[in-house]
Amino acid sequence: KTDGVLFSARDGYLFEQLFQKYNALMEKNGEKGVFSCYFPTSRWLALSAAICTEDNIREVANYQRKDSDAVTFLNFILGEENVLEYDAKKYSTYEDYFLAHKEMLYLKSKQLKKKYEVYLKNRNVSLTGKYLFTDLVSSGTTQDALNRIFDGRLRGCYLYRAYSPIERTLQIISVYDKDNAED
Repeated sequence: KTDGVLFSARDGYLFEQLFQKYNALMEKNGEKGVFSCYFPTSRWLALSAAICTEDNIREVANYQRKDSDAVTFLNFILGEENVLEYDAKKYSTYEDYFLAHKEMLYLKSKQLKKKYEVYLKNRNVSLTGKYLFTDLVSSGTTQDALNRIFDGRLRGCYLYRAYSPIERTLQIISVYDKDNAED
């Protein structure tokens, strides 16, 4: 049993509108509707709000593809004035570069998590609730990050599921599953 359905990102808006129509039909037929919420969220913001270990920092660092991506991400999260200059000779990996900002990342993540809590409360979403987290296409990155905010109570429901190492530990159902599709 879930407490509702969270429709994420840009794609979720249309699906949430359709779901509301379905709920109206259910209620018209005397059935109880299901709570739903359009939940615009960013993968990067969710990851940033869920940094609480060095492994979390490494995960975020491993998403960076080039020097400018790493610097841009840290500038966005920490503020340009708080970001060390990137030097490939000093930092052999993006992980090393991000870990050099560890204490600031922990502090900023804690602040972002509190803002997420307010954001969710304003949308009548409880951090202790159990929700179906939906998206059109996902590997589970946002769901994994939000599970650290929701205490692991989100179940993913995706139209198309792309694979990455993290989603194997997530509860996910999908209409089309790339690894299980027949050629």
